[in-house]
Amino acid sequence: MNIMVVGALREFQHLLAELSRRGHHVVVVDDNVERIKAIEEHLDIPCYNIDLLDYEALNSIGFPRADILVAAHPRDHINLVVSVYAKNEGIPRIYAVVGEESIAKALVSLNIVKGAVLKGASVAAALRELIYGVKILNVGGSTSLVVADTRILDHLVGVQVGELRRGNLEVLAVIDREGKPKTNVPDDYVISEGARIIALVKTENLEDSLRLGV
Repeated sequence: MNIMVVGALREFQHLLAELSRRGHHVVVVDDNVERIKAIEEHLDIPCYNIDLLDYEALNSIGFPRADILVAAHPRDHINLVVSVYAKNEGIPRIYAVVGEESIAKALVSLNIVKGAVLKGASVAAALRELIYGVKILNVGGSTSLVVADTRILDHLVGVQVGELRRGNLEVLAVIDREGKPKTNVPDDYVISEGARIIALVKTENLEDSLRLGV
């Protein structure tokens, strides 16, 4: 996936490194030279220092080609404008990291972004869940409990549970769109639209097991 992050914040460095290591094309843009330099010192990923309110400047670095746009600049008004730009370009998945709850609610209610995260200590973890499209809970060692929502991961609709198991996903239960849980799910059970899959997976195999692609 092509992931563009607006805002070169230090707290995202580990997440950016992880996404790049997994084969995603990650680009960071900011209007602050010092923040850009701090990222470049630690990560080997493309970084650009541009005027973030300049629509043409954003387009010149491949803004429209992003599969995911994360608007995480320290200033909320820039995140708001960039999110609107991204919506206008038809970028499929737009996420915003903002300081004001009212702005977060507005961005979501107006369907400008797929999700909004309030700034805080857990923002990197919340972004990881949004980007991967799953709720993730580490249950010890290298194993995670995940809840995959087909309303986000719609490529899982129509897939048989046996196929997921062959991909090293230990499916524990499936909750249908009406909220009814089904345990002891047989291999020939077909995932329906709106279902949520509860499973155990080796954290390092998360993307492959859920067919998140690169």
